Amino acid sequence: MNNKYFNEKGFTLLEVILFFLILFVIFMIAWPTYNHTIKESEAKVCEENRFILHEHYSQTLDLQGLEHTEIRFIEYLQTYSVICPINGVISFSEGQIICDQHFDKADGKGDGDEEVPYL
Repeated sequence: MNNKYFNEKGFTLLEVILFFLILFVIFMIAWPTYNHTIKESEAKVCEENRFILHEHYSQTLDLQGLEHTEIRFIEYLQTYSVICPINGVISFSEGQIICDQHFDKADGKGDGDEEVPYL
């Protein structure tokens, strides 16, 4: 039983294929979780940025004794660089700052990624 194949160092083709197959399965399991975490983080960043923008905008209007107008909001919005990490359009509606990509969960609207609960 002195076979030269058993004495050589290295990996067989089967071992390499199995390694990449296992790596691929792990990747396929982890990718949806990673992708969901990224989207959730972007929505939270957008929500926090909109909250801060609303607070600053309200304080600026109060300090200057001005009323809200769409033009004033657009001018004020230009002082900020990025509000939404995925470049959603920011607007002011019904006393709240909204993003066309992320909706407030308090309104009963979500970002479309919620799962249907099982009964």
